[in-house]
Parts: sequence; C-alpha cells; structure tokens
Amino acid sequence: MAGKSARSEKERKKRRFKRVLSAAVSLVFIVLAVLAIRLHWFDNVFSSCVDGELDPIPLPKEGCLSIYVLDVGQGDCSLLVSPNGRTMLIDAGDAAYSPKVISTLEGLGVYSLDVAVGTHPHFDHIGGMPAVLNAMPVGEYWMPEVPFEAYTQSFTDRALEENGVKTNIAWNGKTIDWDKDCVVTVLSPARGVEYSDVDANDYSIILRVEYGENAMLFTGDATVHAEQLAMYQNEKALFDADVLKVAHHGSTTGSSYGFLEAVSAKTAVISVGRNNDYGHPDFDILNRLRATGSDIFRTDKNGTVSVFMDGSNISVEVQKHK
Repeated sequence: MAGKSARSEKERKKRRFKRVLSAAVSLVFIVLAVLAIRLHWFDNVFSSCVDGELDPIPLPKEGCLSIYVLDVGQGDCSLLVSPNGRTMLIDAGDAAYSPKVISTLEGLGVYSLDVAVGTHPHFDHIGGMPAVLNAMPVGEYWMPEVPFEAYTQSFTDRALEENGVKTNIAWNGKTIDWDKDCVVTVLSPARGVEYSDVDANDYSIILRVEYGENAMLFTGDATVHAEQLAMYQNEKALFDADVLKVAHHGSTTGSSYGFLEAVSAKTAVISVGRNNDYGHPDFDILNRLRATGSDIFRTDKNGTVSVFMDGSNISVEVQKHK
C-alpha cells in the first residue's frame, strides 16, 4: 500500500508540474503576441506578402508645398517640404518605424529638419522622435504643454536636451516662423480652457499650413472636445482647408460632423495600420467624410500619400504596386 501511495503522489506531482509548465508556456506566447502587436514586429512581413513592392515616393516638386503622409502603420508621421526647400516633420510614428522614417527622409533628400512637431505625447506619434532627433540636425521643436506626466515624452525630452534643440510650447494663435511663403498657425490647444486630466489626445496640436490659396490641417489625435474649443477660440476661416489629415486614425473620438463641415476638405488623408485591432477608420467617420465632400486616401491601402500644392491647385499621388 505504501508503494502504491508513493506512486500516486509522484503522479500527482508530475501532473501538477505539467499544468504549471503548460501555463508558463501559454503566458510566454501571450506576452510575445502582445509585444508583436504593440511593436509591429511583423507589419513589414505581412504587408510585403499582401501588397508586394510599391513604387518609390515622388520627390518634392519645385515651386510646390510638398507634403508626405508617411505609411507608418498604426501611427502618424508627416513630412513637409516648402517651395523654398524648408523642412518640417509632424510626428514620427512609433519607435519601430524610426528606421523607415529616417531612410524615407534621406531618400527624399532631407538630411536636416528646420522644424519638428510632436502633436502630443503618445507612443504612436512621438515614439520615433528621439531616433530622428539623434539622426539629423533639428532647428526647433514644438509640442503642447500637457499638465500630467507622459512617460513617452521623457525620451523625447532627453533627446532634445542632448542635441541642444530649441523647444517651443504650442498655443492657439501662435505662428511658426518656417518659410517666408507659407503661414503655419497653431489652432489648438488653447490657453485657459478645460481639457482632460488624463487624456493627452485632448492636447493635440491642430496645425494649419497655408501656401497661397491652398491649406492643409494636421490634427494629431484631437478629440471632439478639442475640435469644439478650437472652433470657438479661432476664426472660422482658419478651418477652411483643401486637405485634412484626419484625427486619431479615423476614430470616432474626433472628426465631429460640425468640424468636418467647417473644414470642407476636398481631400482627406487617414494614417492608419492595416487590419488594426481598433477598427480604424470607423465606418461612421468614412461616411461623414464622404458626406462633407472629401475624397479619402488611406496609408493602409495607398501607402505613403503625397500631396503637392502650387498655391492654386493640389494634386495627390499614392504608391502603386510595381
């Protein structure tokens, strides 16, 4: 009996060990899956399987304001090259995309930035900014003043300090002295108004870039609340634009019908990751954009979207399959 009892105890210990081992292996797989999604480890692998090789991005056009909404997955990054060759980067995607961002800039002949803008301290917008700041000279950096700790911002702050980059706080009504032929106006955030105590999206910089009769709005991840306050704080004419970089990857947290109606953009560009877990862009936002007369371009379907403004007209080019 004693031998039988000992064997039973040994079997119980073996089964217990197998359960613990199985649970540990499952946990490891879950952690790896979360990291793969969060850090986009396989984005390029899957995109190459689905889309194949894309045509190169067109070079900046002489006499035009050349704007590139880069394909950085579920993130945001836009490069602007002025008619006089001045450069501006608005957001830099997350850290996993920083090699692509830097190589794209260099491929377009950009080896320094006159201005860089971090619309708000979220990883998918400024996670790649430290790598950009370390890779090339940057004249000045603009960001919102967020009154609570933002973990992601600390990495950018360190890179700004280490590289001696002048830092400016963006408030509505301020203009960025970028190019003599372009007017760059901050429309949000506004001083003395109430924003969220926890959501950095509320503080997103809304930026208007104007060249001649053309204009484009960049909205970061601005919320409906931020849009409404911006429209209240600024002249209505400042929201009228030919092109809109749609807020928050096409989420319903932004892009209220009233805001889209005020902008009345003929062209809307959504920076969004393919088959993302958030369901972006939202069906309702796509319908609102169409209802307000916008042609829609998406980085998940069109690759990097290039917009060229000559001061009177605009043209849009997308990356086609070779």
